[in-house]
Amino acid sequence: MVATRNRLLARVERLGTNQVASAFESVHLSRGHVLATAGAHQQHVYFPCGCLISVFVDLGKGRGACVGVIGTEGFAGLSVLLHSEPVSHRLVCQISGDALRMSALSFEKLVRQTAELRDVLLQYAGLRLVEQSHHLACMATHAAGPRVARWLLIARDRVGSDHLAITHDFLAQLLGLRRPYVTGIIRELQQNGHIACARSRIELVNQAGLTSTACEDYPHVRSIYESLYSSR
Repeated sequence: MVATRNRLLARVERLGTNQVASAFESVHLSRGHVLATAGAHQQHVYFPCGCLISVFVDLGKGRGACVGVIGTEGFAGLSVLLHSEPVSHRLVCQISGDALRMSALSFEKLVRQTAELRDVLLQYAGLRLVEQSHHLACMATHAAGPRVARWLLIARDRVGSDHLAITHDFLAQLLGLRRPYVTGIIRELQQNGHIACARSRIELVNQAGLTSTACEDYPHVRSIYESLYSSR
């Protein structure tokens, strides 16, 4: 079932609140689809079930940066949950796939009525803050190569597949690097046998090797999310 592919909703189901997932509609998101724009009110919230959503901060004059990605570990709608609208970022589908969607108004009503859902989502919001602090520290202190490896592993975890439809341009935006530099790092990872590449697609073929190359905070960030899914 599509619903259980989202780990937050699966967590809520394990708490005995089985009616929550049925309240959503299943949609397929295509790469490049804009889900929310900065300065506007978010119309729907999305729980990815195989797609990857990127979070962009636009800085004006055509500049901006990708500051995070959302997959099966979470949901796109923190501004709705925390009543912090209008949103300050842009949400874009980066890897095509399925998702569960609900209007923002219906979602706010469901959260008010369902304590288990509200508690799980607030725990997730706290983990996102922790992850953002690690992201900032990583950007400030780690070399580009380990950061590329780290984000490939994060994308793999959040899509649930070793096959990633990720472009070099996206990785460059995500890491604040020039595209030719990222291409060189990808080539080195491929030569080391950690990944295999085709046009606009990267396959992780040696996760252990890639993990050993990635920033040392990757296992920690992954473990704090796993603690949410495994808790009772």
